[in-house]
Amino acid sequence: MAAQYYRYTTAAEHVGTPPPGFREWFRTNLYFHHFADFIAGDLDDESSMVSEDFKCGGCKWSVVLFPDLEEEDEGMASILLVSRSRHPVSVEYGFSFKDSTGREVGGGASRAKEFGPEVDGNIELANRDFVPNFAKRSTLLKSLENGTLVIEFRMRPKDPTKSPPFIPENPSKCEIIQSMFMDEGSSDILIEVDEQQAKDNAMKMVKTSPVIFHAHRFILKKCSAPLYDMYGLGDNTINHTIHITNISPTIFRYLLKNMYGRKVSENKMKSRAKEII
Repeated sequence: MAAQYYRYTTAAEHVGTPPPGFREWFRTNLYFHHFADFIAGDLDDESSMVSEDFKCGGCKWSVVLFPDLEEEDEGMASILLVSRSRHPVSVEYGFSFKDSTGREVGGGASRAKEFGPEVDGNIELANRDFVPNFAKRSTLLKSLENGTLVIEFRMRPKDPTKSPPFIPENPSKCEIIQSMFMDEGSSDILIEVDEQQAKDNAMKMVKTSPVIFHAHRFILKKCSAPLYDMYGLGDNTINHTIHITNISPTIFRYLLKNMYGRKVSENKMKSRAKEII
């Protein structure tokens, strides 16, 4: 379902001279009309409400709202932000929603994200960001104005002075992608990681049994192009098996988990940093 929206601008008046490094927020209101009817299933059988493309901060965006992704009585709404720009965009952004009086009653904290360019109108991992469990559905229903849900989208250029974290941001935040980690049923790549260990007495290499990892071709292509190219995964062969040696299966598991957006503790990453690099 395509949700109608009206262009929303706010007048900004600077009193005095902005200090160095000041970055102004750009804001756009999205109006999801007939939200309650959509929840009740009176409009259609679709599971999401999709905005038309809109501009904010000089860039083009679209938003997909999942009112009840978990399909539970007290389900959580989720949001997908998609960059429609044909060039990379590095921003801080956030969402909030308001009640009928215009008072902000909820929303997520601002987050930094680097969006890749849109290619041929497709929604790829690089040009989207998924915000799960944005708000309770019941809270949203209490915040409607004549049946309309008003969500404010704000964004500004990313602060160039902030240093990146020790652990890079996960390339896959979508919970659906995360659930595919080590999923044998859907995998089309089999990775055998075989770490050879040296015996202390004779310094001979001892071959251990390989550890099996189930992976997906498209995840490796998007998140680890060197690995994808190195092992010739560009063909159409399914159930491809590749063999990797001289790396700890534990370290490879950390790397693979990160590709799928699964959490790896910073302490573990730091303690094995030399092996990972």
